[in-house]
Parts: sequence; structure tokens; C-alpha cells
Amino acid sequence: MESRSDMLMISEVLIFLVVSLVIAQFLKLQWAHRQLPPGPMPLPIFGSLWQLNFQANHKMLEKLAKLHGNIFTFWLGHTPAVVLYRFQAVKDGLTTHPEDVSGRMETPVFKQMANGKGILLSNGHTWKQQRRFGIISLRKLGMGKKSLEHRIQKEAHHLVDNFMTTNEKPLDPTFPVVHAVSNVMSAVVFGHRFSRDDETFHRLIEAFDCIVAFGNSLTYFLCEILPGVMQYLPGPQKKALACCEFIHSFIRKEIESHRESGIADESQDFIDCYLEQMAKTKDEPNSTYDEDNMIQSIFDLFMAGTETTTTTMRWALMFMVLYPDIQEKVQQELDAVLGPSHTICYEDRKKLPYTNAVIHEIQRYGSIVLITIPRKSVKDTVLLGYPIPKGTLVIPVLDSALYDPEQWEIPKQFNPNHFLDKDGNFVSREAFLPFSAGHRFLKVLWARRRLPPGPVPFPVLGNLFQMNFRIHHETLKKMAKTHGHIFTLWLANVPVVVLQGFQAVKDGLTTHAEDVSARPKTAAFDVLTNGNGIMFSNGHVWKQQRRFCFMILRKLGTGKEHRIQEEASHLVEHLDNMKGRSLDPSLVLGYTVANVICAVAFGHRFSLEDKHFHKLIEIIADIIAYGNSSFYFLHEYVPWLMDYIPGPHKKTVQGIAVVRSIIREEIRSCEKCDRTDEPENFIDFYLAQTAKAKEDPKSTYEEDNLVQSIFDLFVAGIETTTTTLRWALLYMLVYPDIQEKVQQELDAVLGPSHTICYEDRKKLPYTNAVIHEILRYSRVVLIALPRASVRDTDLLGFSVPKNTIILSNIDSVLTDPGQWETPEEFNPNHFLDKDGNFVSREAFLPFSTVSEAATGK
Repeated sequence: MESRSDMLMISEVLIFLVVSLVIAQFLKLQWAHRQLPPGPMPLPIFGSLWQLNFQANHKMLEKLAKLHGNIFTFWLGHTPAVVLYRFQAVKDGLTTHPEDVSGRMETPVFKQMANGKGILLSNGHTWKQQRRFGIISLRKLGMGKKSLEHRIQKEAHHLVDNFMTTNEKPLDPTFPVVHAVSNVMSAVVFGHRFSRDDETFHRLIEAFDCIVAFGNSLTYFLCEILPGVMQYLPGPQKKALACCEFIHSFIRKEIESHRESGIADESQDFIDCYLEQMAKTKDEPNSTYDEDNMIQSIFDLFMAGTETTTTTMRWALMFMVLYPDIQEKVQQELDAVLGPSHTICYEDRKKLPYTNAVIHEIQRYGSIVLITIPRKSVKDTVLLGYPIPKGTLVIPVLDSALYDPEQWEIPKQFNPNHFLDKDGNFVSREAFLPFSAGHRFLKVLWARRRLPPGPVPFPVLGNLFQMNFRIHHETLKKMAKTHGHIFTLWLANVPVVVLQGFQAVKDGLTTHAEDVSARPKTAAFDVLTNGNGIMFSNGHVWKQQRRFCFMILRKLGTGKEHRIQEEASHLVEHLDNMKGRSLDPSLVLGYTVANVICAVAFGHRFSLEDKHFHKLIEIIADIIAYGNSSFYFLHEYVPWLMDYIPGPHKKTVQGIAVVRSIIREEIRSCEKCDRTDEPENFIDFYLAQTAKAKEDPKSTYEEDNLVQSIFDLFVAGIETTTTTLRWALLYMLVYPDIQEKVQQELDAVLGPSHTICYEDRKKLPYTNAVIHEILRYSRVVLIALPRASVRDTDLLGFSVPKNTIILSNIDSVLTDPGQWETPEEFNPNHFLDKDGNFVSREAFLPFSTVSEAATGK
């Protein structure tokens, strides 16, 4: 009796402890529940899983969103998970704080399967290094004769042949489709495909199917909640782990086979690339390139690529059977545009708007990825107004974005018109997120597929960090050695296509001069010019202002060469007054050049003592310096922030206001003189044109454009000409033999008393060659002003979408070893033939790209 009483007491104590622990956990959960977005009430042990029937079913999630809103919390046991539902929640939640929720969750099942290795489920330095290498390697493998596209086309032929052998008998297309997709992955990763009868390959595909099925099962959730219990129980979790081991073993054998064959001179597949990278980084202490990461990365590539692509293709076949009218339209478009014998390629999508729309609608309506791989907040943050503590799981529901009634006209119907405009042209949709959430970096990776290759951009910063926040010509040269003569940089999330070397600059921009004739619209440019003037305007404003400017400068240049000669006399007189003393010529050269422009624009020159003139030149110099600084890039990237912090950008904006004020004073002075009948300077001509065009509704002749056009003349003219003259003086000191030859030619042809003029250049071949070589070798404009594509176009075989920024590296043209005999030497013979006659060179583009240089002549 006594022992029974003791047992009863122990049982009561244990029950009391269990009940107390359950109550304590319940209270703890309720307290934590109040600190997060609303959601179903969590219970001890199971959390909210009981309300989901232990499965993340989209119908269940839809019901919860209707009850709790488009951002809500449910609990996986005692772990909170914040769910983002509908497009705005998925987009706004993850693009506003992409770095805050960039982690991957570490769970018992994920740890067993991946152990923090590879790409999909790793974190921190491992994730960054493995992901970056994966992207670079796949891009390399995507080019050349054995490109990814070539492999897909080849596998598609095998698939069609397989279907043809059925002789129109009914069949289940699942395995042939899986086999085709898996063989594409195998060719890329292993360097070879497998036959349909290969038993090991069959087991590999079955193993992946088993893992995917386990991930969608009740057992998976139990393994996450009760890992200590589930490891001792039989069930699908044991089979899934065995399948992981089999796949890892399969991959190891392929790696060993590659090692035995030796590393090829040129990598043929992903394993070759990885083994080569391991050898390169074996002595780096921070390297994560090892066999375990290679195996898991290959596992991840198969897992991410095979299931999604296979399921999409199976949906595609089913939709074509269900909607024969749509299938017929697709076939008609293919026959009309490509013909029956053409092997379709990725570039053909631009010519096939309806087919492209059908493919996109298959991905949308099929909605094969219900939920992305969960993210984890790496710091305390706020999503859509709700505080999210560090370490919280964040789950975007992609299914809800693809069926969002606010984004799609008829979301519950299969309708290719979702991706077509009223004229039948293909249109992309922001809410189209078939495989991933709307993270800016993922958008960048998608866009990179459409652009020339280039360095892998980082989230948020793009390639700015790799460039030290400056576009430097030497950095561009190094990148060109790796990525070719046309490549893409990312300034934050903005792509910039760089043209490097003469052929890229010439062929790229003269072949499609009109396609890339615009100027990019950026935050800093908008502050500097507000879309007025010549240099940074676009469209009708640019055409009208540029045409008028060239016409007036030509008129002012005819018979007005004496202005330059007069200013040159002032310069020589000033230098004579130094009586042989040492001096820095920078300031006096700047004054001389500025006074030439002042004489043309305002009709008069300034004395060297004029304070306004000093201020004008200082401000122009500050603007040029600002354009080459890191602050300029910050101004472009975070303009809203730069408005509130001090720095050189504030000084630049203030300086611009001062220059505009000086120009407006000169305009008022010219208005008082009223020389519209006989204009004498640029302002006079412009005022006369403004009066003539005042009744024209399309006229852009007004004071703001006049002020900005004069501003542009100063910015474009003073710095380039002054710097060129300074280089000229330096080279004449460094190369006295060349200076002596120039002087001898001048004395012999013109004599000491002749005032030189532009036409004399024809009689002075050596002097002309020296001037051209000064312009080439000094390279005062390293990179031309950026352009922007006005429509989708192709540059050197690469697709360049509308509104892409184009940069021409002028430095690379002027030092191109394919164009100049001794590009790194100062050599006037570059512009002389064997008889000493002057010869022009096609690659001589000292200030601009080809079409702009032609306009400027």
C-alpha cells in the first residue's frame, strides 16, 4: 500500500510539473505573440500547426490572411514565422529591408541535410562565396560551343524523339520530361548526359523526388518540432536522409572521376570549375571552397533546377491539351515567324510575343512554388509597420502574389493576355514572381541574363564597392580583361554597359547611334541641370538646343578667330612679365580659356583681378572635382539622404546657383543693350531666337535653357582646354627635342612675326601631329558622358534593354594597342606618314565618342 501511495504521489508531482510547464509555455507564447504581427493563437508544443493540419496549404494560408491581414504570424512549435501574403506584402516587405531579412533559418532537418554548406541553406561568408562562385561558373558555362542553350536544344531533340517513338499511343510524360531536365543539369554539372536506361540515374531522380515529397509532408514538420524523438522512429524521414546520402555518394564518384581525368585546360563543367577554384584558393584562410561545399552546391543546383523546371513543363503540356485554341495560336506564331525547321533559341522570344506570354502565364497559373525557402531576419527590423525581432523566420507566399486580384485581371483563369498589351506586344508584370520574392538583388540577377557579362553585383551596392565608389579608367581596363570589351557594371541596382577599346566604342555606338542617343536621367544630373541645356537634356529639348548652339558657335567662329589670338597675346604678355621667374601656369591658363568663352558667350572679357571671374572659375573647378568624387555616387544612389547631410554636394549646388546668377546678370545686361538686329555674342543670338519663336508652341527657347546652355559651354570648355594646355607645356619641357622641331617648323614656314591661325595647320604637319599627340597621350577625358538607350537594341551581339546607361571608355580607345604603334609613349609619329605628312587616325577620339566627335567638328 505504501509503495502504491508513493507511486501515486510521484505521478501527481509529474502531472503537476508537466501541467505547470505547459501553462508556463502557453503564457510565454502569448506574451511573445503580442510582440509580433497578429495571427492564430499558438498552443504549447505544436504552435499554430494544428490549425494548418500540419501542412502549409495555400487554402489554409488564404483563410488566415483573410482573418489576420496580409502580414501575420503562425508558430512552428515554439518558433514564430511571419508570413507575407499578397503582392504588396511580398514586395514591400522584402524590398524595403532586403538585407535585414537575408539570412536562412537553421533547423534540425536543414542541418542534417545540408549542414550549413552549399548555396540554398548556408549563411554568411559561406553563402556569399558559394553563391557568387555558382553564378560566375554557370555564366561561364553558358557561353561557347557547349553553351547551356546548346545543351537544352540537344536535350529537347532527345525528348521529341522519345515522344515520336510512342507512335501516338497515350503516355505519361513525367519520366521523359524529368529525364530531359535532369540531363541538362547533368551535362552542366558533370559534363555528360545519361541514357534513359541507366539505373543509377533512375535512382538519382527517384531520390530527389523522395526528398521533395518529404519536404511537403506532416513528418517533416514533426521532425522540425520533435527532432529528438523523430530520430529514433521509423518513417519517411529515414528514407529522405538515406536518399541524401545516396545523392552525396553519387556526386562524390563524379568528382573522383574528374580528379582522375585531371583538370582540363578549359573547364568543361561545374566540377572542373570548382576543382580549379579549390586549387587556386587552397592557401587562403577564409576560403570555403572544399569538397563538402562542392557536393552540397551541386545537390542544391539539382534540387532547385530539376523539380521546378520539370513541374513547369508538365503544367505546360497539360495546359496545351486543355486549351487547344491557345496551342494552335502558339503553333501559328512559331510557323509564321521561325518556320518549321528553325531550332528555337532564347533570343527568339522577342519575335514571339504570344508564345512568350503563354510561357509566362503557364508559370503564373501553374504557381509551382507555393512558398519560397524561408528567410531569417539578421537584425531587429520593421516590416509593414510591425516590429520583427532578430532571428524571426519570414515566409513570402508567392502563390498569393501570382493570384492577387489587385494585380491580375482574371487571376483564377489561364489567360495569356495578362502579359500582352492591346496591340499584342509582350509586357512584363511586376507581380510576376514565379520562383522567388521581389528582392532587388534577385531582380538584378534576372536582368543580368539580358545584358553583357560583368562582375557579380552585391546586394544594395551593386559593383560600387569593387570600384571604390568611383568609375576609374584603370578599373575598367582590368574588368575588360576578365569580361571582354563590352561588359556590365551595376551602380547599386542600375545596370551600366561599358564599351572598352576602339572597336567596341566605334562599332557599338556608330552602328546604333540613334538607339543610344539619350542622356540618363539621374538624381545628381537633375539637380545640376533640371533637364535643360545641351549636355544632359533629352528628346526635343536636346535636339533644338544642340542644333541652335552649333549654328551660333559656327557663326561666332567665322571671322572671330581674333578673340583667341587676342587672348593668346594677353597670356604671352603675362608670362613675359614673370621675367623668367618660376610660376604655376594653371591659374593664368584657366583665365585665358575662360575669357575666350566669356568673349563668345557674353561679348567681353574679364580682367585677371575681377572677383566675379575668379569665383566663376573656382566654382567650375569644384563642379568637375565633385563629379569625380565618391560623394557624387552617393548623391546618385541615396539622393533623399544626401539632402539632409553636409558635404561637397551642398557646396556644388550652391556654386551652381552662383554661376547661374552671374549668367542671368549678363543676360540682363544684353537685354538692356538690345542688339537683336545685329547680335554680337551667344546671348544676343539666343534672345533674338527667343523673340522669333515666341509664338511656336514647340519652342524650347527660354531663359532657363539659355542659362543652362551657357553653363554647359563653360563646364565642357574650360576644364578640357585648360588641362590640355597644361599637358602641352609639360610635354614641351619633358621632350625638348620635340619642342625644338616644332619651333623650327614654325619659324621656317610662318616666320617669327606671323600670328598663327587655324588654317595654318595644313602647312605645319609636324606641329599639327604634336598637338594631336598631346590630345591623345594626355587623355583629358577618360570616360565620355554617359548615354542611355532609347529603345531595346543589340550592341556587339548583346541585348541592351531600353533606358540602359552606356559608358564609352575613351582612355581605352586612345591607348588601344590594336590602333597605336606605341600607345604608352608620347610619339607624334602616330599622326605622320613615312614622308612626314600629317595623317588623321580613326581611333583619335580625345573628347567624345564617334558620332559626337563628328558632330563637334
